[in-house]
Amino acid sequence: MKTSPFVHDRMPVILNPDTWEAWIDPDNNAQEALQLIPKNRGADLVAYRVGTAVLKNTAQGSELIEPLAE
Repeated sequence: MKTSPFVHDRMPVILNPDTWEAWIDPDNNAQEALQLIPKNRGADLVAYRVGTAVLKNTAQGSELIEPLAE
């Protein structure tokens, strides 16, 4: 299965659960918040292509996350 580190230009940030509160703390500035992002973020994630049904905001079901056949 082909993988890519790029998912989307609005790819979500991946944080460790123990940093969630600090991430949303309004007293932290942007520089402090950036330090909370792990350096190897996403290293354990796997990306794969899925069908275009995920583009519909009314779509539901586990088949939405099934990998497409290569």
